[in-house]
Amino acid sequence: MGAVGFVLLVACGNVVNLLLARATTRSREIAVRIALGAGRSRLLRQLLTESAMIALAGSGLGLLLSKACLLGLLRIAPGSLPQFSTIHIDQHVLGFTLAVAFLTTLVFGLAPALEMSGTDTNDWLREGGGRTAGSLRHTRLRDIVVALEISLSLALLVGATLLIRTYANLRGINPGIDPRNLLIMKLALSGPKFETTSATSEFFQKVVDRTENLPTVDAAAFVTVLPLEQGPDQPFQIEGRRNNESGDAQFRAITPDYFRAVRVRLLLGRFFTQADNPQSYGVVIINEALARQYFRGGFPIGEHLTITGGAATGARTIIGVVGDIREDGLDNPPPPTLFVPTAQLDNEFTQLMNKVVATSFVVRTKAAPMSVAAEVQREVFAADGDVAAFDFRPMESVLAGSVVRQRFNMFLLGTFAGMALMLSAVGLYGVISYAVARRTHEVGIRMALGAAHADVLRLIVGQGMKVVAIGLALGIGLALLSTRLISSLLYGVRPTDAATLAVASLGLVVVAFLATYIPARRAMRIDPMVALRYE
Repeated sequence: MGAVGFVLLVACGNVVNLLLARATTRSREIAVRIALGAGRSRLLRQLLTESAMIALAGSGLGLLLSKACLLGLLRIAPGSLPQFSTIHIDQHVLGFTLAVAFLTTLVFGLAPALEMSGTDTNDWLREGGGRTAGSLRHTRLRDIVVALEISLSLALLVGATLLIRTYANLRGINPGIDPRNLLIMKLALSGPKFETTSATSEFFQKVVDRTENLPTVDAAAFVTVLPLEQGPDQPFQIEGRRNNESGDAQFRAITPDYFRAVRVRLLLGRFFTQADNPQSYGVVIINEALARQYFRGGFPIGEHLTITGGAATGARTIIGVVGDIREDGLDNPPPPTLFVPTAQLDNEFTQLMNKVVATSFVVRTKAAPMSVAAEVQREVFAADGDVAAFDFRPMESVLAGSVVRQRFNMFLLGTFAGMALMLSAVGLYGVISYAVARRTHEVGIRMALGAAHADVLRLIVGQGMKVVAIGLALGIGLALLSTRLISSLLYGVRPTDAATLAVASLGLVVVAFLATYIPARRAMRIDPMVALRYE
């Protein structure tokens, strides 16, 4: 909302400059009206009415464009957006648009109207007044407006650059698994036949065996919750410690080939096997984060812990330590995690999980994941005709989905920053072009007195870059304040990052220089003889 407000202010700043330029050309007309008896309030009403027509026309076009823009935004918006299906243009949006149009008319149409209605009739009715009277005051006001536009644009550019760096940082994070050629799907296992751990484990093994026999499959496994998708926490106690040291950890129930399927590193000990069944002693594998936090560089293999949350009760022996997986998303550090064989879960927990969540099935393929989906679906159906696999996706899409919010924020703020930069450049170009046109006679005199083309170029560009420098100074201060508001959206970069400020400032300076250089080049080509006759 803040970014939208900034863009609106920049756009209105351009309108103010256009109206101020128009005020200079109409000052003679206004002076004649005043001389003929028009009161200031009458002139104000007329000028504000003209501004209102511009605002209403712009708002109407904006509403027409907004419908197409809204459809495009909804296509790329995160699916978790609250009340996603109810987003549409209704009477509230129309009312808000009219209110904004009225407010912009009042605020941004008032300054030019006051300038024009305050015209000094004596100056403007004198010969030549149309070229000189009031120009200095108008020029200063236009320069102030452009400087403010540049400061707002810089704030948006800095914010957009920070979000771009955030997105790049997240995409560069190692998720702890290899998402390439990894097919995932969901299976709904509710029903009386899956109320016990033994029946569920038997079905899992049948599906895994059939799937791994496919020539296009390397490995297959089941897991209660996929990586990057936050799962349930389970409390545990470490036996043999003073006061039975306890903690909480993410919990994953898996079949034996899970780590091979997702390609997680084994750091110590061993993986699960088919021998880790209900008849064997309870086992658990922990991740590196849990080992680091609770065993502090010690050797956890052979240590015993008890999961007290009801998922898999009883003492369990730690048989392995695996590399960390970003279980809570790429923007969160790997949490301590417990892995338990699905065959050793309590019946009550298995029944609950089958009723509440769909079990995930991961398949490591030798070809493009989606090209194998139909084969895997047939094998699941052959194992049990009452179970259907659904929601087939490559794991890479899950990885991309974990940063969809950051990507959407980056796209929105980047779009607004680009619009603000373009509008600021247009505004600066307009101000310099207007100044060149107003100073044509002056430029002709300078060149007739011996000024070189380079001198004219430095004069015009220098005038524009002074305004840019003031805008940059204001913009850096505004950026340092505004980027703190998006600090919760950033990852791996500080809101006050100096490199980001420098890059955004440099980009704005380059665009602003081009906006001033083009009219300056035009001024260099002025013929002195033509300019001296210019009115």
